[in-house]
Amino acid sequence: MKRLLLHLFLFCFVYTNAQELLPFVENFTKSNYNGDNQVWSVAQGNDNAIYFANNHFLLRYNGVHWEKYSLPNKTIIRSVFADEDKIYSGSYNEFGYWKRVNGQLQYNSLTKGKNFFIGESINEEIWKIFKHDNKIYFQSFNELYVFDGVKINKIRIPFQISYCFLVDNKIYAASVKDGVYLFEDAVFKKKESWQLVRNNIIHAIEKAKGKTFVFTQKNGVFVENKNELQPWTHPLNDFLKKEIIITAKVISDTKLVIGTAFQGVYLVDLETNSYNNICRKNALKNNSILSIGLDKENDLWLGLDNGIAHVEINSPYQIFSDNTGILGSVYTMASYKNGLLLGSNHGVFKYQNKTLTLLPNSQGQVWDILQEGDAYLIGHNDGTYRYQNEQLQRVNQVSGGWKFLKSNFHNNFFLAHYSGIVIFDQPK
Repeated sequence: MKRLLLHLFLFCFVYTNAQELLPFVENFTKSNYNGDNQVWSVAQGNDNAIYFANNHFLLRYNGVHWEKYSLPNKTIIRSVFADEDKIYSGSYNEFGYWKRVNGQLQYNSLTKGKNFFIGESINEEIWKIFKHDNKIYFQSFNELYVFDGVKINKIRIPFQISYCFLVDNKIYAASVKDGVYLFEDAVFKKKESWQLVRNNIIHAIEKAKGKTFVFTQKNGVFVENKNELQPWTHPLNDFLKKEIIITAKVISDTKLVIGTAFQGVYLVDLETNSYNNICRKNALKNNSILSIGLDKENDLWLGLDNGIAHVEINSPYQIFSDNTGILGSVYTMASYKNGLLLGSNHGVFKYQNKTLTLLPNSQGQVWDILQEGDAYLIGHNDGTYRYQNEQLQRVNQVSGGWKFLKSNFHNNFFLAHYSGIVIFDQPK
């Protein structure tokens, strides 16, 4: 078994399912950052700080301190995007950028004094910002505003969209009712071969393992195969149809993250088809994932409907905690057949394939587990046990085996117990 670095911690802000090994999750509530509930967008600046579109506030977090800023017109900030030393933000009938001056962020409007938001453009919110061909795109549901560093070109989209997506340096515009369009040479060209996603609200288009994935709000995920879309055959897809996909992000060529409205976030390994679900029942404070950010350490920042979560998916550590009380307090553990043997005050448990099982007749305080070949010696309140070939056997009645130490000179062990030390000969 590959070495698993496992810490059994119970943090006041981390709760993990008794059946799951999950990344470390740190939750932040509005009492931590002194802001609003919803976090619509996440970006990391070249100063390594993380920036959040938090309703009426732009939040900045450097890993220690939180900063909070608001726009001059106090409107809701829906999107953030970092480029070089600027943090772009989009709001209601407003977009611009922030720069750090003398330790504070200062806002520079790109729309002040311009007549972008008049007539049919009177009610536009900038929900997404991205960069393409050295130009910054500000996207509402009806328009694109393209900033080349000097001037801004306004483009009216001939249909209502959910979002634009950048895949293989091409801009995809997902219409609300009529499928997906490519935006090329200032013209929207329909993807005729993608008719399967007509009348679907699309919340992400990403590429992994050479295939394009289309994430719909209520009908799951589709994958492009030979220029046509087909439903994703992964067993998770049926669950996603019920849980509403809000956002998704490919974080490597073989891993993707899917944020839902009802069941938190799914971490999917496309190589093994395995996945983990991080949600309110095991780690998060809120199940609605509004935005996903990936930092330079390849860890996740989740913008929630109420709060923020930092998920250390790139850490060698995983967290295993018991909310049910079944496992109890863990005192010892040992590797076992691509899993673990855990000794607690409740007995000996076997953890394999995300399942925790109590070994029959092992109930009671367990102090130590020592692997010896294919056998396991167990120091127990009721005596010494040996676990081998899926069988648990009591081999002596010396109670309270605290610790086994193998002798350097003989084929036996020293066993520290409640009343002293005994020499334990391994049964044949």
